Amino acid sequence: MSHIDVKLLEYKPSTIAASALISTSQELCSQQYTMMRYSIAACEYLDEDSLTKCINLMQEIVMRTEANESTIDTSFLSNETPMRVMERSIKWWRI
Repeated sequence: MSHIDVKLLEYKPSTIAASALISTSQELCSQQYTMMRYSIAACEYLDEDSLTKCINLMQEIVMRTEANESTIDTSFLSNETPMRVMERSIKWWRI
């Protein structure tokens, strides 16, 4: 966990959750992003400034993660799905 990830813990859980929804809506459905952000920001329990800072922090974390993933060696990762591992385990126990 980096110092940027730790900074995320400075925000209330409700702010983190709202920021995650807004960030995801921007990535998945950019047409509804503005309406989603406005609707969530209108909640009386959320501070608009904290929400904006948290969203920016999340976007920074995503950008750093994507940059790091391109340099990580993933050749050691298995291509087995969790279901296949479970099936193999069940078969082993039956023997």
